Amino acid sequence: MEPKQESTRTISATIILMTDEYINRTLRAYDAYPEKYEEATAGMTPIEELEAFIAQLPSTTHMVLDAGCAFGRDTSLFAKQGLKTLGY
Repeated sequence: MEPKQESTRTISATIILMTDEYINRTLRAYDAYPEKYEEATAGMTPIEELEAFIAQLPSTTHMVLDAGCAFGRDTSLFAKQGLKTLGY
């Protein structure tokens, strides 16, 4: 028995709402406790992943957008590698 189209739409809408609520809760936590977040994640820099990303860039003359950069940990690493960066 195949699921009804309405059920699929309802599930998709529920997932989007859950995702939006999760994002909103996360943003509220960052805003309320930025020092705690920075302290808790300062030593969690994914060096290997960032280096792999940098290696795949076609050119170091392009701008790198670090969306959701929080306090700029990764943005700073990109800049130290000589990349033009924008943290948002």
